[in-house]
Amino acid sequence: MGFFSMFRRAQLTLITAVFTIPTVSAAANSLTVVSNFGYNPSNVTMYLYVPTKLAPNPPIFVNPHWCGGSAEAAFAGHIDHCWDVSSNASLTHNAGGDSLAIVNMVKYVITTYKADPNRVFSMGTSSGAMMTNVLLGVYPDIFAAGSAWAGVPIRMFRSQ
Repeated sequence: MGFFSMFRRAQLTLITAVFTIPTVSAAANSLTVVSNFGYNPSNVTMYLYVPTKLAPNPPIFVNPHWCGGSAEAAFAGHIDHCWDVSSNASLTHNAGGDSLAIVNMVKYVITTYKADPNRVFSMGTSSGAMMTNVLLGVYPDIFAAGSAWAGVPIRMFRSQ
């Protein structure tokens, strides 16, 4: 599987938010596990945050956590599983891996919450940044933009 295989079971935070509501208390809202979002080739877990007030056609923010992190930690802002950013499946459009699982999560949110498919963004730190780069490079038809902090470029750890 590659460099990150020892850290496999990762989780994902999908954050559906509205630009006009930048601060929402985590105590008032929480993450929800969604298991029926579609084909999940790498068996990742989807966590969804939906603000109490959801504007029509909201954007989607995908927040892959860092290595050793979790959806809960990313949502709470605390440090502490790595993404598959090296397999041919994850690095190839619609071939499988974590990247396809995340794309299917995004499609689920677009359909279920009538989110704007032209405003899908990803952001992440460390392994989350590397996955953000993979998502932007492999699925430019899905992601409009992203922001990666402390990650490496796409295909840097490519598996054979």
